[in-house]
Amino acid sequence: MNSFQTIYRVSYSDTDQMGYMHHSNYFKCYETSRWELFRSIGIPYTKIEEEGIIFPVINASVKFIKPAFYDQEITVKTQIRSFKGARIVFEYQA
Repeated sequence: MNSFQTIYRVSYSDTDQMGYMHHSNYFKCYETSRWELFRSIGIPYTKIEEEGIIFPVINASVKFIKPAFYDQEITVKTQIRSFKGARIVFEYQA
């Protein structure tokens, strides 16, 4: 399977009052990493849009194990778990 790693630095605007990265912002990291994976295999998002292809997210779940903090670099590993018909399932580790 194809996989890709993206480095993301947690910005101040990503965090809550405790300095933790807000749970909703992990999905931004995953989105960025997903498109970087496609770019790495020669399929930039602009080309996908030009072809009229859309990628709606129909299911997402996260298990939070350890928080990320302001200014911390996190590595997001994105992997294509399965690809069948019009569905692609991605798996992420951060």
